Amino acid sequence: MKRVFVLLLVLVGTAIAQSNDLGVMLGTIGGSPQRRVEIAKQLSASWYRPEPVLLGSEHASCEDCEAARAGGLKLVLVVRNATALNKASLPLSDPVAYQQKLRAALDRYKPEIVVVENEPEDKDAFAGSPDEYATELKAACEVTHAANIKCTDGGLASPDLAGVVIDELWKTDKLQAADFGIATEIVRAKNPGTTISVLGRTMGGQVSMQQTVEKATAGYLEKHRADIDRSRAFLLAGASAGPDYANFHWYELKPEEVTTVLDVLGRLNKRAQMTDEIGQMEERPFETGDKIKILLDAGVRPIIWAGIDGKDKVGLVDKKGDLRPTGRAFQQAAQKGVSQ
Repeated sequence: MKRVFVLLLVLVGTAIAQSNDLGVMLGTIGGSPQRRVEIAKQLSASWYRPEPVLLGSEHASCEDCEAARAGGLKLVLVVRNATALNKASLPLSDPVAYQQKLRAALDRYKPEIVVVENEPEDKDAFAGSPDEYATELKAACEVTHAANIKCTDGGLASPDLAGVVIDELWKTDKLQAADFGIATEIVRAKNPGTTISVLGRTMGGQVSMQQTVEKATAGYLEKHRADIDRSRAFLLAGASAGPDYANFHWYELKPEEVTTVLDVLGRLNKRAQMTDEIGQMEERPFETGDKIKILLDAGVRPIIWAGIDGKDKVGLVDKKGDLRPTGRAFQQAAQKGVSQ
């Protein structure tokens, strides 16, 4: 009887862990696919984003997909028309062949959501125009929808999305745009030396400081106009191609700024929102929990967290796969069973 009770506890714990809308991406950490799936389940994730499937290669494969599905995890599958991870995807030259390869990948791996390309506004990731990206996304969504699978765009990179948000806010409220730029450190990063403390010492007084911050923001927008317009064009092109979700990536520091991102993204792409890549740049467990709560409260589903370190980014686990304080914060959020 005691053994039956223990088994029931295990089953209940598993159900709770898998009743949430949270997932992780773990790259190639930890050796085997089974090891990465074990880490995802230790984090109490219910979704998993493996490395992209390269449809431009001769053998488009997903190393972790079968292990993830066997482990009960739902798949968010990124597909790229590239021959290697470190090469840019090319615009479609043969849409029919592309759709055939995608259909085969769907039949084999059975994901719940397909993400078409990754941060396509980055020229190192996608070597085509916004219109060419829209063509690829539309072709992919036709295949996924025929298979009763959802599709979404590749999501703008965090700094590029922030640039679009600042530009949108600037049209109606320059002070809000400036505050957002400083809060997310985008303006500071693009204009070295522009910090609130420096502004306060240099100018003195709240009004002068605000004027200077606005001036710095105007300078940022002017200097990066071409990049911002390109990012906006890819966002709008993706929105027009029939995806099920408005996807985005986000790493900036202040959790409360996520709300502004969602508001602006909602104006430009009026679809349900998801993120297949969100994370943080510092090891602050409260940031992990706060961002997750804000996203869940806003109805963002699913939420895929960047589990491993990247350039200027801190993951949920260390190089050995052991949970960091950020990982424990994620785990706690996932174990609350937050599905609505």
